[in-house]
Amino acid sequence: MKHEADLISGLRRSEGGNERSVPCGNRFEHRTTPEEMSDIESEGRTKIQKTKVSVSGPITMNVIEMKEDHIRILTEQNNVLIKSLSRVETDLHAFRQEALIVEEGHQLLKDQNFEMVSKLFLMENEMKKMKDESLICDDKLAATTRRNEELLLSLVLHV
Repeated sequence: MKHEADLISGLRRSEGGNERSVPCGNRFEHRTTPEEMSDIESEGRTKIQKTKVSVSGPITMNVIEMKEDHIRILTEQNNVLIKSLSRVETDLHAFRQEALIVEEGHQLLKDQNFEMVSKLFLMENEMKKMKDESLICDDKLAATTRRNEELLLSLVLHV
């Protein structure tokens, strides 16, 4: 198999540096000039380009061989892209599963937080009631203590 990067991109630099060529086997080579590349990029659409064919036998055989080579290269590129797509789909599935797990954990923490806040609110109310009851008991104790002092004082005076 040829270099995977060449197959994926379909372009490689030629020796002159001013043209790009599509690797299509040893039978033919397609060259795009810098002017054509700028036209293609500026127009945003593919331009029909000329193909150089080496004639060493009947032209129809060369054309058939070129097409077979082109189909083989496209098939290889397609296989590489399918493998990449499969990896991306697998990764996406894993990320979605992980996101689902994280979301479930987040929901669990939210539920636990709500329960804790509710318990805290109830405990604060209960503590406030206990403080109020404690103040009432302190007042009753103070009143009882005063009354006991008065009774004791009156007993001491009568005796």
